[in-house]
Amino acid sequence: KICRHERFDRPLNAELIKTKLSERSYLLCGSLSAQSEASIQHKASHRTRLTIAMLAMAPSFADVRTKLPLSAYATLPDVEVFYFERQGSLPSLPVDQPKVLVVQRQLPDAEDAWQAVVDRLHTKGWAVVAEWDDHPDLFAPAIRAKFDKVPWASVKLADAVQTSTELLASEIRRVVHRDVVVFDNRLLELPRIAPESKDGTARVLMAGLNRTSEFLKVVEQLNQILVQGHRLEFIVVQDRRVFDAIHSSHKKFFPQLNYEEYNNVLSICNLVLMPLSDSLGNRCKSDLKWVECASHGIACIGSRVVYGETIRHGVDGLLADEIDDFGRHVISLLKSPGLITQLGTEARRRVANERLLCQVVEQRVSWYLSVWQSVFGLGMAADASD
Repeated sequence: KICRHERFDRPLNAELIKTKLSERSYLLCGSLSAQSEASIQHKASHRTRLTIAMLAMAPSFADVRTKLPLSAYATLPDVEVFYFERQGSLPSLPVDQPKVLVVQRQLPDAEDAWQAVVDRLHTKGWAVVAEWDDHPDLFAPAIRAKFDKVPWASVKLADAVQTSTELLASEIRRVVHRDVVVFDNRLLELPRIAPESKDGTARVLMAGLNRTSEFLKVVEQLNQILVQGHRLEFIVVQDRRVFDAIHSSHKKFFPQLNYEEYNNVLSICNLVLMPLSDSLGNRCKSDLKWVECASHGIACIGSRVVYGETIRHGVDGLLADEIDDFGRHVISLLKSPGLITQLGTEARRRVANERLLCQVVEQRVSWYLSVWQSVFGLGMAADASD
């Protein structure tokens, strides 16, 4: 079943609802105000069960961890949400109203200063959850230097921690004796399939941060495939070195993209290469690239690192045990082009069944509420629900 969110511009009636539900599974919700790119807010018209505020300190490339989940929580009529980037003023709410501030990738300059912030938030009835979805080994040098000044400070001082993979959660638990929960990466909805991605042309996507060395090794194989006369088109996102290394005029380069632009690029591709070398930082990464590409019906070839736990080889993608396997898999798909469509179709179906936010939204909101209750006690929660 495919869950989507949809905004209706006309009044709902029984026949319209019946028609819509016969087409697919829906979460039906109303919106009192338009969403803007900088701010997502949902105002409940009655007593709220929970308020969730998101403070995104590193918002680039983070929509899946910030804006998308917040939009999913806003589908619940008794939950209100607020979104801020880098700074913002929290709403003034009763102390006993359950509320959680999720702080994404905060890197405090001093531990005592951040402790003072958390203490002030507690006096106003806010529980603090640290959102942390990357291992510090993958940080750029300047960011790593800032992290190393007070390692894991925001995570240590939060009331609870949410992260994206079990291995990263294990690493966090080495330094934090707090509630650490894994919220795997999910999408708000399935994108529509673009007709041009299904015209038989192999359009190969290479996108991702910190993968230059792996991609360059794969490009060496792709250049050999081109010499053999095989036709490929290439889409490279952000990594100019990789783009320049491809010996073909059938290629397009896209610089840093926002989330909507990135999905527009995905919509024209039908084959993605996802190489990852074996390191602790990479092993802590999530399978987000597969989820995003699979949702567009793109056939995925991924390293066994990370993707080996997700891709079912030959069913919804292909696994590469070694870097040379990427070239071999590309040739096999070029010889059986129908397999590109088959793998992409099955992967998209799996995302629809297993990796949409509507399937876990209630469970996640309940966890936030439990965090608030653990900080402020069940008595306040009972009073707030009266």
